[in-house]
Amino acid sequence: MRKALGEQRFEGTGAVQCLARLYTALRYFVNFFQTSFKLAEKARDGSTVHRRYLAPATPCERLLEHSAIPTATKVRLREVAEMLDPIRLLEEVRAAQTQLETVSRGGSVSAPRSGEPDLVRFLANLSMAVCDEETSATRSPVGLVAPAAVSVSGPNLKPTMTNAKVESPSADPAASTPSKPSLPLPPEIVRR
Repeated sequence: MRKALGEQRFEGTGAVQCLARLYTALRYFVNFFQTSFKLAEKARDGSTVHRRYLAPATPCERLLEHSAIPTATKVRLREVAEMLDPIRLLEEVRAAQTQLETVSRGGSVSAPRSGEPDLVRFLANLSMAVCDEETSATRSPVGLVAPAAVSVSGPNLKPTMTNAKVESPSADPAASTPSKPSLPLPPEIVRR
């Protein structure tokens, strides 16, 4: 979960609301759209370990293939998978991460506005995030404590770290861009 959240510590009811939004969107995205490999077998040949993996599949696809799952559950899973929109889910994840970053800096949580997301704007922002190698809004270096220098001192000559707060050129919260409209979850993340 730290990959989506970053390393900050979150406190307060505003952070709880943001985390709930993020967890809900991530849960749907990971379980219905994110494929992963599953280990099929592992064989040792001397010191070499040979691993064979199954074809990549989503957790939902694995459940649908499993024989122990009741048919009614499989039908419901198919209905939910058909209704979900991965672009809206990713936009909701991105908005929740941005809101969490605001909360971690001492900002307040604004109520999510419902509205039709702009697909062109989302795709443009996605391509810019890839160009900038941005992983998430919570990976921003602003406000994080990073090692600034290593000094060697004392009779044992042990290195010690000194910390410095990383600042951004525009750390003014009023100068930041307005937050993107977010979508209430879960029924509003469906395809229309």
